[in-house]
Amino acid sequence: MSNKKFKNYNGGEMPFGLQVIIFLIIIFVIWILTGGTRYGEDSTPLIKPVYEEAVSYPLR
Repeated sequence: MSNKKFKNYNGGEMPFGLQVIIFLIIIFVIWILTGGTRYGEDSTPLIKPVYEEAVSYPLR
């Protein structure tokens, strides 16, 4: 058996691309289990609407 040559023998290792995909899936699952993106209760808008400025100031 030692004199036979094996074609495409990888020694039981996974291909590098498969290792990268599995790593990314594991990171994604950990991120989901820890809460994912957490949106806070932010009452202030990012952009202040124009109509609120016009209403908040008295007309002269």
